[in-house]
Amino acid sequence: SKADFVRLAEQLEKEYRSTGSPQLLFKCCEMCVRTDDWKFISEHATDLVEKVRTDAALRLALHATFTHGDYELCLNLLRQHSAVLLGGQLSPDIRTLRAECQQRMGYWQEAIAEAEALHRERPSLERFAEYFRLLLVTADVPRCALAARELLEMPDAGPDLLLQAARVTRLQDQ
Repeated sequence: SKADFVRLAEQLEKEYRSTGSPQLLFKCCEMCVRTDDWKFISEHATDLVEKVRTDAALRLALHATFTHGDYELCLNLLRQHSAVLLGGQLSPDIRTLRAECQQRMGYWQEAIAEAEALHRERPSLERFAEYFRLLLVTADVPRCALAARELLEMPDAGPDLLLQAARVTRLQDQ
């Protein structure tokens, strides 16, 4: 039950505080995922990543800081510790997370650049829709018009997205 996980997380936290063991911190944070205690993980994210230095620890810290709403911390962890990710490369899911953090922090141009790059590297309707949405939010009508031309080439584009693109771009590109 959730109460059992809470008790176990509390026990692991006590043991971590008394020993300082990075492995206990990691186990405690894993247990906090099960109890939705994103605050604890977010507060310990920097220590977790710096002491454990694994792909799993960084991913756990990124997920927790994002879920808790600590977007700047999430971006900082990515900037400072991305080398611990497997292969030293940001996977599409981590890049999507970064773009979402950038967007929520108001770093619109960075978020647009990341969304566009993700779409160009692995085209999909979902990635296109996210890229197009960011262009809409920033009222970049000229780029919306260019992107809308690309949308016409996508056979799986639904009528909602096509109509949305048409409404935005009709004055720019008939």
